[in-house]
Amino acid sequence: MSVHDILMTHPVTAQIALSPRWTISEPGTKKPLDLRGFLLDGHGPYGAQFPDQRCLLTLSELRDFAPNPINCAFRLEAGLDGLLVLDIEPSCDPVIAERFLSRLPWLYAEASMSGRGAHLLMPLPASFHHFPNAIAKPKVQSEDSTYEVLISHYATFTGRPLPRTPPPMNQESLAEWNRLWCSLAAPADRRPSLTSVVFDGSDLSAMATMDDAELEDPSWDDDEVRVPGLTDAIETLTSMHGLDDLSDHHGDHSKWHWALLGDLHERLTEHLSDYEDPRPVAEQVRVELEKWSRITKSPPPPQPLYGPDQEAFIIYRALIELVPHRPKHDELRDGLPLLLAAAAKLVPQRRETTHVSLPQALFGP
Repeated sequence: MSVHDILMTHPVTAQIALSPRWTISEPGTKKPLDLRGFLLDGHGPYGAQFPDQRCLLTLSELRDFAPNPINCAFRLEAGLDGLLVLDIEPSCDPVIAERFLSRLPWLYAEASMSGRGAHLLMPLPASFHHFPNAIAKPKVQSEDSTYEVLISHYATFTGRPLPRTPPPMNQESLAEWNRLWCSLAAPADRRPSLTSVVFDGSDLSAMATMDDAELEDPSWDDDEVRVPGLTDAIETLTSMHGLDDLSDHHGDHSKWHWALLGDLHERLTEHLSDYEDPRPVAEQVRVELEKWSRITKSPPPPQPLYGPDQEAFIIYRALIELVPHRPKHDELRDGLPLLLAAAAKLVPQRRETTHVSLPQALFGP
């Protein structure tokens, strides 16, 4: 049976098969691809910038497009689908992984792409809505990053079910699942998700000291023109599927952070390229520069609007959403927080937009 057949016939995954949020993730990078755009104009395909029918397909459409894909990726929206994915990494302690498989009330379980991890489709826990900041995030994860719960995120399906019988869905198993959820969601809930960011200017040291209240100045009218793409860029980067984890770099935090910054910058430049607008942007630029000048009481920053400093700040804000905070991150380099200084160093080296290619292998024979 193909991965489509397995997913379309399983009673749980069949419920989400009709949602137009399916695609293929590219091997290696795990980038979700814009297959809708490819079908419409034949170009690309490029990375999916919108997690809906503008870029994605139903599972039936995906089957017609690629009868034998290497994987299927689904854009999970927990609040809409009533489901979460518990992603168990190959580096997870086998005792913990076995506890999850034998005691949690999973609905569907399959092997990961590597065959050494597992994906468990889970019901919403009883206290899901008790953590509003946590459920606004793409995912929550354990401190050691060996397992995570996907909330608003691309989930890869391999169609390789584990030969296991689901534990009974009873009071005991549901309570255990709820305890696990609380252990991950409670710490994340104390770190509010970045949901609205406006133009931040080019003075990186000033940006680093501004809190979200300053960045989201309530005196600004909602109907004022905003520079397109900035808020979406950060939200898109933090919800991207397939970023490295610490285990990919043998526990070396510095190498891991540098690799993440490079990947985030690549995805940012691809994301911003979709906001090329033939309409004049002079008014947008003027409004945003005036806002920055009012906040910082300094002269407006120079154009271009998305210069190296802006790009560095965007990937920095995305990075601190994705990695656990460490005391070392508070150290300063050239007057900047450590990770922001790293972003500022990387961007000038990596300012070339790249697009995603689609290897023939994805389509199968």
